[in-house]
Amino acid sequence: MTKLSHRLLVLILVCAAVAQITNAPVLGNSQGEKVVVLDFLALDDQGDYIDTLNLDVADLTNLSRVMSQGIAARLVQYGEFDVQDSISLRSAIGDLGFAYDTSAWDRAQAFLEADLADQVITGSITLLQNTAVIGVQRFRMRDGHLQLVGSAMSSAPKMSDAPGLVDSLVASLFPADVQVIERSVEQVFAVPGQVRLNL
Repeated sequence: MTKLSHRLLVLILVCAAVAQITNAPVLGNSQGEKVVVLDFLALDDQGDYIDTLNLDVADLTNLSRVMSQGIAARLVQYGEFDVQDSISLRSAIGDLGFAYDTSAWDRAQAFLEADLADQVITGSITLLQNTAVIGVQRFRMRDGHLQLVGSAMSSAPKMSDAPGLVDSLVASLFPADVQVIERSVEQVFAVPGQVRLNL
């Protein structure tokens, strides 16, 4: 066998091996972590939970669902999580028997202890005069204890502007190495011999 044919054979074998490796499923990441995004809770001006289903004003109920759906959509687009929400888990939520004033902590703990999720994301909406204040929390279990591992808050001058906060809330909810929302590079400075990024 000539040297050229030997190299060609080695190259073919290497390419076949690389193709086999890249097509093999990655163990432990085929499904991704289970993340449940719950409808947001509503708080009144005294900090008490509001039963949104029995309100005459539908906007607050709709905003609660829209915010959770917006966050779930971003997580689905990221592609690393198995995402569930209040609609896909309707029967499981019914079985857990939450009252309207069950706290976010208690809801998250119930989901995690029932092994329905690896992470739970929920939030709250508070109306202060005309301003909508949105808070989001991300929970998971660590060493058998419920932990708040991510939190973000923002406000919108009107309720109708609140869905526009989804991207900034999601970006703040996860650590910097998990870029669910791509962080843009503001400026690039090219210096002879090196490249510096101004982030």
